[in-house]
Amino acid sequence: MGIRVCSHFPTKKDRRSATPFAAPRRRAPASVCASKGCAAARALLIAEAYRSAPSPFVVLASGTAEAEALASDLALFLGEDRGLPALLRAVQSFPAWDVPAFEPVSPPAAVIHDRMRALFHLVHGRDPIIVTTPDAVMQRLLPRTVVKEAMRYLVEGDDLDAGELTQHLIDWGYLRVPVVEDVGEFSVRGGLIDVFTPLDAQPFRLELDGDRIESLRTFDPDTQRSSDQREEVVIIPVREASLADLRAPE
Repeated sequence: MGIRVCSHFPTKKDRRSATPFAAPRRRAPASVCASKGCAAARALLIAEAYRSAPSPFVVLASGTAEAEALASDLALFLGEDRGLPALLRAVQSFPAWDVPAFEPVSPPAAVIHDRMRALFHLVHGRDPIIVTTPDAVMQRLLPRTVVKEAMRYLVEGDDLDAGELTQHLIDWGYLRVPVVEDVGEFSVRGGLIDVFTPLDAQPFRLELDGDRIESLRTFDPDTQRSSDQREEVVIIPVREASLADLRAPE
């Protein structure tokens, strides 16, 4: 099923034409349509449409604040805990970079993390609801094939080239540190590789036996103690361009 697109602009004009799956309703006064109650009602309509026919939804809000409120309302109506790891959530935010044009300023890491999470869910067909803004969707994106190639799936028992994985992490924005504490960091200590991806609430620890993945476990970044066993993990980029593509050809 294709991606459904709907808008969430609180204007005086009736926007039913922008949401073809919405049930017919009487036009509300402009003062009501611009209210918080109407915004919540629109979120409820979208949530019900999604619940009745799950498929990828892209919802346009008029601005960043409106998008954040809409994402929160959608999660509420769908019974989704916003504290869940991003890998398990249907509602995803896709914000704009929100940095001045032609200025040597990078977007905040949290913005890039949100964007890459949303792209992961879109690429892999998990029926997400992507809440975004016109500014965000007007930005040029990486090709779908590049996004897919930038994501790595690690499965317990599989073979792994530790050197290749290390270079891949560096190329896609991960910072190598002695001890992993924050999203976007990784460390290598002998046969142990720690990585903190934007998809998970905790970092994971990969233990190698030669070139074979012996175990995958999450761990507490404060105590560094391993906890839950995992059968597989997903690594997504933490930047929107690979250093490998920026290097001069030899």
